[in-house]
Amino acid sequence: MPVTKKDVQARFGGKVEQVGSKQLFVVTQPSRQILVSYLTIVGYKYPANNVWLLTKTKYSPTTSKQLSQFARNKTVEWIG
Repeated sequence: MPVTKKDVQARFGGKVEQVGSKQLFVVTQPSRQILVSYLTIVGYKYPANNVWLLTKTKYSPTTSKQLSQFARNKTVEWIG
């Protein structure tokens, strides 16, 4: 089921930016950035550190591929 930037903004608020694939978004909120796949939070980053914390939970092959691509050239820590 396709998700739009408008759908993500309605759910999480903040500034929404589509990254990489059609269903992966970075939502910038005052206290953090969250990474959303479809409408599921799959990672976050606080301004105080420059490390993305990404889930190791396997939601689907598509989400796993999106996260791997997003993690390239970024400092990440896999959690969960």
